[in-house]
Parts: sequence; structure tokens; C-alpha cells
Amino acid sequence: MEIKHLFLPGIVLGMFLSAMDSAFAQGNHTVATPDEASLDWALANSSVVNFACDGTIGITNTKVTAHDITLDGTGHNIAISGNLSVGVFVVNPGIHLTLKNLMIANGQCSSSGAGIYSSALDVPVISSGYNATGNVVNLSLGFAPPTGTNLMVVKNTGLGFINGQFSNLAQGQVVDLSYGGKSYRFVANYYGGTGNDLVLQWAFQDLAAWGYNYYGELGNNSTTNSSVPVLVTQSGVLAGKNMVSVAAGGFFSLALSSDSAVAAWGYNNCASISVNGSPITSGLASQAIPLVEGANAITVIVTAPDGLTTKTYTVMITSPTDAKDALGVADANGVQTVTVTIPQGTNTKMFGRLKVMQP
Repeated sequence: MEIKHLFLPGIVLGMFLSAMDSAFAQGNHTVATPDEASLDWALANSSVVNFACDGTIGITNTKVTAHDITLDGTGHNIAISGNLSVGVFVVNPGIHLTLKNLMIANGQCSSSGAGIYSSALDVPVISSGYNATGNVVNLSLGFAPPTGTNLMVVKNTGLGFINGQFSNLAQGQVVDLSYGGKSYRFVANYYGGTGNDLVLQWAFQDLAAWGYNYYGELGNNSTTNSSVPVLVTQSGVLAGKNMVSVAAGGFFSLALSSDSAVAAWGYNNCASISVNGSPITSGLASQAIPLVEGANAITVIVTAPDGLTTKTYTVMITSPTDAKDALGVADANGVQTVTVTIPQGTNTKMFGRLKVMQP
């Protein structure tokens, strides 16, 4: 991987104006002990640094690269870590830093960062937990990505999610990167990879499904089973969406779009009920509904399993002026005896009980 004039939180890259000697050409040096002092000497006195050791070199200050240099970890497991406190490398303008077979991890940048991808395997930041809040990231392509390529921005090796977001990169944001005069579109997903990594996902993806389709779980507007993949119909709530994740249940399917909306289709044999706009579970009492003196309209809306068809029922409860005397004393469940009037011509069903409370 070759890097030019860049600034990364992990491979820290920056643009600094300083005197430099790009013609610097010392010989090779081998780091035999994985410590910062050995690395510093090699960086200052070599054009090629090899490693004859394994381990993680923790650094306490950012390494400024003022001459062309190659770090080659071939044959060894070597990592250079900023310990989540400092940036790892600064590459001065006009200077080439080449990294081979080693890991740059846990770099920290207070305000800005950037990375250039020389392949889809490059990972700018590897960190056990990462705080992106207040940081800025700038990314560019150094290769032509094949169709379907995803680019890892932050590989989070910890169990939690990335803390916050880069100030210029929101969840679901469309990112256009160019290489060789051609633009490639990606979508930022802070829940990509293993579920807590920041990934630029290829934007142009179609959904496909196959298998049992008795309940329409394939999402292609049919109930015909298919042993080969068929395209999911991306209309309605899926129209114009960039999908970042899918999941299949026993008789239903789910899709997560980049704007954090979840769509579902397939088996849904249960209607939903709301009372005065608040959902309730069928067979259970609704929330307590305050009454005023006189007529009180209670609206019950039943939504069919298709999620679209609805039926509205109106229940009229008349509360006398002296509500306390008329309603009597509440039982242990707070259920009162009230007068219920069903408007003429309304086809109603009673779903559970309506709890009322004295005004």
C-alpha cells in the first residue's frame, strides 16, 4: 500500500509544509525488538525497515515521515499502535510511505483524518472502541473497485458500537469516490461488518430471495415458491432506498435501509388495534382514559394484517355531571360501570375492556 499526502486517525496522514529531503536514501534496517525506541531509530536512519520480531509496538508520539520509506512486516505479525492517544504516521507532502504486511491500529486524531484505499483490503482504523465525535474523515480511491466492493473505514474490535459519528459522514450518507475519471457510489453504514464497524457499502444493490413463498415472504408480489433467486420488488416503502442489511425469518423477511428504516413482508396473521391513537394488545385493557362531563368519543382503529386496510369504530361514553356518584367506586382493576352508546349504523366489535378513570 502506498500513501501520499494524507492524514488518517489510524494511519495518520496530514499535509504539513516543512522542509524535506525526498531524495533521502539510507540503507535497510531490521527492527529486532518490538519497541518504540527501535522503531524510531529505524525510521530516522533507513529507507527500508524490515522486522525480525512479532508483537505490537505501542507509540507515545506521532511518527513524522520526512523521506520516502518502506515498512515491511513480511513473515511476522507486527502492529504499530497509537494506543488510542496519538496518531500513528504523518506523511509530509511529496513523500511516499509504503506499508507491507503490517497492521496500523488504534490511532487517534483530534479533528480530521483521511485515507486512500489501494485495495478493498485496506482498513484505515482498527480500534477496540472508537470515538468519531467531532472528527472529520476524507477518503479517496487509489484503485478501481469491482462491482459490489465494500470499504472498511473503522474496524471496531470491541463489543460496543462506535461512539458518535464523523461530523462530515452521517449514517446512511451517500459517498461518491472517484478513480480514473469514473465515480463510484457508496453508502456509509456505522453498523456494517460484524455489526459495529463503519463500512462504505456499495450503493447499487438489489435484493433477492428464494425458497418457500406461501405467505409472500420472497417479496416479489406472488406466492409462488422459487428454487432460484428472484428479485424483491423494491417499490412502495422500499422505493429509492439504499439497503444495507437483510434477514429472513421462518415465514417473513426484513430489510434495513441506510436511513435506519426497517421494512418487513411475509406472514402477518394478526391485526393491530389502537384506542385513541395508542396501540393496545388484543384481549388486554387499554390505557386509562380520562372522561369529561357529557359525551366522550373513544376511537378504536383496527388495522388488518396487510398493514393497509383499516376499520374505525367510535364508542360514545356519556359521563353524568356528578361522575363520582354515577360511576360508583372502582374495583381492584380500576374498571368503572359506564353508559356506552353505539352510534346508529356503526358495525362494532368490542376488543377487550376499556378502563376509565373518574374526571
